[in-house]
Amino acid sequence: METKIKAARIVARLGIDTIIASGFEIDILLKIKSKNFVGTTILSGKKNKAISARKQWMLNHIKAKGKLYLDSGAIIALVQFNKSLLPVGIVKIDGRFDRGDLVVCMTEKGVEVARGLINYSSFEAEKISGLLSEQIEKELGYMEEPEVIHKDNLILISSSFEDSNTIGANSSKAEQ
Repeated sequence: METKIKAARIVARLGIDTIIASGFEIDILLKIKSKNFVGTTILSGKKNKAISARKQWMLNHIKAKGKLYLDSGAIIALVQFNKSLLPVGIVKIDGRFDRGDLVVCMTEKGVEVARGLINYSSFEAEKISGLLSEQIEKELGYMEEPEVIHKDNLILISSSFEDSNTIGANSSKAEQ
C-alpha cells in the first residue's frame, strides 16, 4: 500500500487525482464513477498546478547525486517566497556531485524539501556554504552564479513546512 500511495502522490503533483481500490470488489468501477467513494482517494488539490515536463524529469527520472541540508531561513525562502537557494542557507553537504547534477535539498532534520540542478560542484559548494553570495568570488577566485540553485532549476517536494519542528531551529538570510 505504501508504494501505491507514493505513486499517487507523484501523480498528484502532476495535477492528477487517484483512487486506490480493490479490484476484487464487485462493480468497483461503477461505484467509483457514481462517486460512491470506496478505497483511498488522493486528490491533487486546486493548489497543485501541473508541472513542466522538465521538472517532471527532475522529480522522477534522474538520480540525485548529493544532499544539501538547509537552515530554516533558506527553506522559508524556497517554499514560501519561491526564491533561489543561496549559499548562506546551506549548513551541510553530503555526496559528491558536479555542476549541473541533481541534488536533494533537506531540512536539518532530514526531511526532503526540494530537488534542483546545482550550479557548483560539491567541492565548491563545501567552500561557499554559509557565505553570502557577494563572498563567493573571494572564496573561490571566481563566481559561476550568485545562487547555488536557481529557482528555475528547482522543484519543491512539499509546501507544508510551517512547523518549526519540521524545519529546524536555525535561520538565515537565504533569499535574494
